[in-house]
Amino acid sequence: LSADRTGGGSSWSAEDGKTMLYALGNVTAELAQEARLGMACLSGGKVVLIGYSRDKAGLALRMQNFAECVLRIAEEKLHFTATAGLGNVCSGCAQISASYAEAVRTLALRAGEGGNRLFTVQDLHGCAGSHPAVWDAVNYIESTYADPNLSADSVCEHLHLSPSYLRALFKRQTGSTIIGYITKARMERARTLLEEGKLKNGQIAEKVGYADPHYFSYCFRRYFGVSPSEMKEKLHAR
Repeated sequence: LSADRTGGGSSWSAEDGKTMLYALGNVTAELAQEARLGMACLSGGKVVLIGYSRDKAGLALRMQNFAECVLRIAEEKLHFTATAGLGNVCSGCAQISASYAEAVRTLALRAGEGGNRLFTVQDLHGCAGSHPAVWDAVNYIESTYADPNLSADSVCEHLHLSPSYLRALFKRQTGSTIIGYITKARMERARTLLEEGKLKNGQIAEKVGYADPHYFSYCFRRYFGVSPSEMKEKLHAR
């Protein structure tokens, strides 16, 4: 689950986003515990819910109903909207990462379809103009953003597609450029690492694919409007 970046006609700041993320995480964790559905945690600027049940067929429906309940509470009681992405039900722990990747891919539909709703894997296949290569690109970016050589061209090369073709598909389907999505993945991960407070800025830069810490700081400020050090102070002030 992820808070929508706009609501009520105005965009929110990085500090607002942190507050909303924690509120969304708390609601999700409390409701999941009450429902005995699973466990929730924060990761990469998102609320991640892992549900489990012996009834594999019924779990998907329970997860959908639960996610829609959380979205209603966010809008009615927390006064912001959020979007949820649901991956396929898996048979064991080894498949959880694949299900998570599917959920991340469904969240990317928000850019073109709008937020305040639940997306499932079926939406990926049913989305007008949907092309599997775009979701392969999203998956690849999410798993390799730490590579300093990652670029729009390297993504195209990995998928064996022409740059102009994939760039057009990606923009049409996600509403973002490939390089814009790479930057988003890196910045959201950097914010999470700053919040954890275990690494220095230079180490974080390296972890998210920036060989030059000064350029990392420049990109971070352009994305969030504050420097990494300022963001860290804000995150730890609460």
